[in-house]
Amino acid sequence: MNTHAISQYLIRRMNTHADWYQAVATAHKPQKAQIQLFYAVQFACTQALGEGHTLFSLSANDKTVLQAKPTHDDKPAPNTDTNWQLTGWRAALLLPIFTYFGERFFGSALGEHDFYAQILAGMDSCAPQDLERYTKQACARFRLFAQNLGTADKAVQLDDDEALLLLLLRTYYFLRHKIPTVGAHDGFDEFCALLVDNPFFGTADFGGADSREIDDTANLANFGTIKRTAPLKYQRLGDVLHFWEARTWQAERQLLAHVWRIKQAQVGEFDAQNLPSVLNAEQRAAVRMVAKQAFSIITGGPGTGKTFTVAQIVLALHQSNPDLSLALAAPTGKAAQRMSESLQAALPTAEFDLPEPKTIHRLLGIGKHGKPRYDERAPLGYDVVIIDEVSMLGVALAEQLFAAIKTGARLILLGDANQLAAVEAGAVLADLCQLDALTDNRTNLIQSRRFDDGSGVGKLARLINDKGDGEQKFVQALELLASEPELHFTSFAHTPLDAASKDKFYKQLSESYTDYFKQTGKLLAQFRHLSQDEQYEAVRALTDTLNQHRILTAAHGTDFGDELINAYLARCHREFLNTRPSTSPWYHGRVVMVQTNRYDLGLYNGDVGICLYDGRGLGVYFVGDDVLCVRSALLSGDTVKTAYAITTHKSQGSEFGTVAIVFDDTNARLLSQELLYTAVTRAKTGVRIYSTDSALRQSLSQPTVRLTGLALPRVG
Repeated sequence: MNTHAISQYLIRRMNTHADWYQAVATAHKPQKAQIQLFYAVQFACTQALGEGHTLFSLSANDKTVLQAKPTHDDKPAPNTDTNWQLTGWRAALLLPIFTYFGERFFGSALGEHDFYAQILAGMDSCAPQDLERYTKQACARFRLFAQNLGTADKAVQLDDDEALLLLLLRTYYFLRHKIPTVGAHDGFDEFCALLVDNPFFGTADFGGADSREIDDTANLANFGTIKRTAPLKYQRLGDVLHFWEARTWQAERQLLAHVWRIKQAQVGEFDAQNLPSVLNAEQRAAVRMVAKQAFSIITGGPGTGKTFTVAQIVLALHQSNPDLSLALAAPTGKAAQRMSESLQAALPTAEFDLPEPKTIHRLLGIGKHGKPRYDERAPLGYDVVIIDEVSMLGVALAEQLFAAIKTGARLILLGDANQLAAVEAGAVLADLCQLDALTDNRTNLIQSRRFDDGSGVGKLARLINDKGDGEQKFVQALELLASEPELHFTSFAHTPLDAASKDKFYKQLSESYTDYFKQTGKLLAQFRHLSQDEQYEAVRALTDTLNQHRILTAAHGTDFGDELINAYLARCHREFLNTRPSTSPWYHGRVVMVQTNRYDLGLYNGDVGICLYDGRGLGVYFVGDDVLCVRSALLSGDTVKTAYAITTHKSQGSEFGTVAIVFDDTNARLLSQELLYTAVTRAKTGVRIYSTDSALRQSLSQPTVRLTGLALPRVG
């Protein structure tokens, strides 16, 4: 996302249409200070969205510190006070820019906070008449550094970076020298007051005593009249100031409104008494909950019987009314496929046909343009809609889904609230599970059939979710990993690895694919001579072998990322098969994962395929309810990626026999309890962890915290 282009477009639009904004802002064109403030907050909001938050917050009591220190790589600017510090909410507002530069120029002087802190410190010693000259010199110095680093591969990108540095300098000067450092809040109250007359900022308050309560009917009635004039929304709650991009704020508030609408609808109660004896007390409670109301959430870890419980609900609904229309959906194609398999396994003798589970995009009729065919004006016609893997659902797609549910229909959400949140912004399932107004609309299943009390994998999963002391959890985890036969931990003293250590590490990872390599070797000579039925049987058997093991990573890059590991395993596989050298990424046995929905080919994001030589060339075979073959020539690098190793995010909705989980300190920003829990619970029988002690400690002790508007009712 080009933050600068968006901001500059909005500024130009407001300057051109100042009269149009008069009703909600001022009658004059925006002032430079107002533009500067908008630009800085909008950048922070955009960066927050990229990290999964739906809002950006500043606190009057913030403890953020930015400071200048002399470094070995770069001398501070002349007359710079190397003891300079910027603290509190001012530092927190500028931190996203520091963080951006740190990632953009990682490993260089331009990637160090000190570089920018020293420049800001130099501004304090400048006379007002020298500021323009100083900023020009700072930008020129920055550009020279960037060009020398070889990172200026595109002039437009470097221009954007330089514009961002200029934003940093001007915003700093405004915050430091134009807002008084007075009072208990160090100018925070004065900063908040500036937003009132700034046409770029609109209040997020709905009016009323507490605009945050979901069950406040008067406030919810105002959702249909949300103001769309200001590009940013803000709300002050006590000593904390929250900012949203207007579109995200509207999505969150509309989502809550639709939850309330669906929840309040009257639905016919079905018989929930004559249930199978195999259902435990938790599962029976879930069925009874769904029987009485329109909106239901059923959560639980792997093996707790969420899908089996829903199967009994579907059976009871069908018995009460055979004409009820049912839709099944999940965020990804892989999750939808797993949902289909699990429901069919749970209803082997059902006398009715289950509908084909779809992706949510397909259910709503969302095409390339991104606009759904079904919405609140043209809702879905189904009487019952069941959504699986809701933890993967971001706020934008959730709002579109809930809007399309007709009033009077049942909506049943399934998921594991302890898993990773969506790749997109928001934590919809976790947030809904925390709302007091939905207490009677949710049931959590605890008893697991996959992991018994003696399961090492189950013990590790429970330990990860434990709320105890982080250091104590780390010690317990080391003891568990050393004592349980199905668990293993390989600790690296430090990373990045030297060449010899990395080769040894990758070789260890590849050993788990030996059986798969051997099976593809046998099929290299045999597969093209088999009948179609025999080929499909062989593909299913090969897929079963592949799914006995998978490597899960935290990220794509670095030595512990899926890209380098996949490149190594691809070389190993080709060498094992003795294939001819080729510049093509395609070869017999290659494992790939679909990266985007391809409705024209019948492929969905998350589908896993195996490339095999079948006599007509290379075909890529995907196993679902049926076996689908797509010619490799139709699958570009944008559509599929090599997938011996996949990110933990991409593994959601999948199960494997054993998993190897790899991560290190370079993945620090991504590491969390949810990431580790999700990776561990993909395994049925065994887990091997490859990491540093410090990265494992962080994963056990650091929960994912997503700042969202949906969570505000339980804040403050």
